[in-house]
Amino acid sequence: MPQKTDNPIISDEFLDQVAKEINEQYGGPAKEKNDQHHNRNRDERS
Repeated sequence: MPQKTDNPIISDEFLDQVAKEINEQYGGPAKEKNDQHHNRNRDERS
């Protein structure tokens, strides 16, 4: 089994830059669903 290393392959700074560029190209971060609204609808269905 491979040994665990403390050095990640991709840095947080790199991932932050990638996310920034994707958001610029596709119009910003995806909006998260309101969990309370989602759970309420699920309860009404049961």
